[in-house]
Amino acid sequence: MHDSSATNEPLPLELLDTVRIAQCEHGLKHSEFRAYRIYCTRKLHRLYKCTGMTHKTGPKGKFRRRPIVASDVHDVRVLQVPLLAAERAWAYAMDIKNEMEQSNAPYKRRHMVKRLSRAHVHAKELASLVAARSLDTRSTVEADAYLHWIAGSMYLEKGNNWEVALEKLSHAHCVLEELSKVSNYNQLVSIRYLLDRIEPAIRFCEYELTRAGVQFTTPRGGDAMDAATASKFRELSEQVGGTGDRADGADEVRWNGESYPVTEGRCKNKVQVAAGLVADLEVQAANGGDNDNVDELIQMHDRVVNAYADARGAVRSALQLSSITNDQQAQLTALGRAIHGVELEWTIKRNAALAKTMEDRLQGFLMRKLPGSAFNRAKDGKDKLARPEGLVRTYENLAANVTTLSDLAAESGGTQGERLMDICSAKLEHFRAYRCYFIAHKYLSSAKYAEAHGLFGRCLKRCTAAAKLVEESTEMEMDTKSEISALADKANAFAAVCIAEYRAAQLEQSQTAADAIDKVSLADQPPSSAEHMMVNSLGSWKSFADASSVRISGIPPALPYIPARPIVLDGAIVGIEPPVLAHRVIEEPSSNTSVVSRIFGWS
Repeated sequence: MHDSSATNEPLPLELLDTVRIAQCEHGLKHSEFRAYRIYCTRKLHRLYKCTGMTHKTGPKGKFRRRPIVASDVHDVRVLQVPLLAAERAWAYAMDIKNEMEQSNAPYKRRHMVKRLSRAHVHAKELASLVAARSLDTRSTVEADAYLHWIAGSMYLEKGNNWEVALEKLSHAHCVLEELSKVSNYNQLVSIRYLLDRIEPAIRFCEYELTRAGVQFTTPRGGDAMDAATASKFRELSEQVGGTGDRADGADEVRWNGESYPVTEGRCKNKVQVAAGLVADLEVQAANGGDNDNVDELIQMHDRVVNAYADARGAVRSALQLSSITNDQQAQLTALGRAIHGVELEWTIKRNAALAKTMEDRLQGFLMRKLPGSAFNRAKDGKDKLARPEGLVRTYENLAANVTTLSDLAAESGGTQGERLMDICSAKLEHFRAYRCYFIAHKYLSSAKYAEAHGLFGRCLKRCTAAAKLVEESTEMEMDTKSEISALADKANAFAAVCIAEYRAAQLEQSQTAADAIDKVSLADQPPSSAEHMMVNSLGSWKSFADASSVRISGIPPALPYIPARPIVLDGAIVGIEPPVLAHRVIEEPSSNTSVVSRIFGWS
């Protein structure tokens, strides 16, 4: 028995998150409905045992199902029983639907509709338990949306009442859209997952009604919700407070000094996800931006960029619909351009932060190159040493991003577009100067001092051009001007280093050659092996000039072995007496014998 105080405690169900995680991890990522149905069956058996909700048998072993009442809901796992039962029936129906593509037998359609009806019964049971248990408002709203989605899917597959199916699915769609305004990032992912299943079904119902010539209007926004559901949303908005305000602010996209409204539902959800990630990133950056969490900040930048890329994909999908008007098409085109611009701006911020981190790590690589450096690899080895090649690639990506952003500004046109193009021109010259600087470092580390000096000079010219463009633009920050000035100072200093290193290398080479020539003489010296003779090493002077004792050639020279033909003494044959072999000679028969004598062997 469970006490009443424990029964009155709130139980957060998190229905949408539970459904999304279960489906993605157990087969539905690859549309394997049978594997997901097997998982639901096994999970149900475990839930029955751990919650004590096992069924009973009546007389003569007859099965008696144990119903779940509100007083039994002492644990959130009890609510998962009807949820997983509905999921199992729905997965069974979808598995039968896939089989119908090979053989469209009538009994399979009836079986599929029965399974969806069973899923509707379990979903209705779940919604009644949630309402009777008085759970938190969010769980109640999610259960209501889930129930209407299952009901809409059932009427959709029956195919005899498209209006009711459209009404149910539109109700679930509107509830989820309103719920997304008061949700965090993880909850938005689950909401978007279910919306991706509902939206194609709504379009199919609209197509069938249009085909049948039925006049209809698809409910949008609050029109699809009753007064009770609307009051729950008001209560939920008061509970979450600032989260709803932040989501409402994502109804428009601001880029290049202009605002672009977001009216399409799928695009709005994607923009809300991106806005939530931007807010989280700003909070993380405000807490601290030291080297310990710089990798985490770059990962958060990646998530923001990916979120805006998804929003741009949603705009492209909306543009492919045939039902949009010319005005809507122009509005979506401008919105897609704005989202692309914001995506590029965050990509530039991400690559700039990565370049700054790699530049700090490059100091370790440069210190290792210095003789007598106090760089401690064991102490500083926690950070990977960056190389100039990596920074060159990073600044090439930055230059490509700025070029694309400048082209986008040219498409938008107007005064704001020209202003952004001027900023992009200054940034492009700035990033190219950095690229020359790090290419020069690559040549400097390879002891190619002439090429490095020329590239450092090229970097100085680009810094001068970038500084001029920054002065002409009033929108550039003061940090950019100081960065250009610092880069020019470093390039000038390393150009002097190239001259000094080149002169030192020349002096060292001439001194080494002079010392080696002084050791070469024809005087008597101790014997040396033939491998260290000058005549045997004419291809490389270093192989013998650095030795302590050098010989040009051995005197007298060593006699080489010359191959010759073998000598045969013909006079030796005269003294050899051959043996007598006359007794071994076989006498030939006489030719005057008759034929009969030769046949019988007569002599």
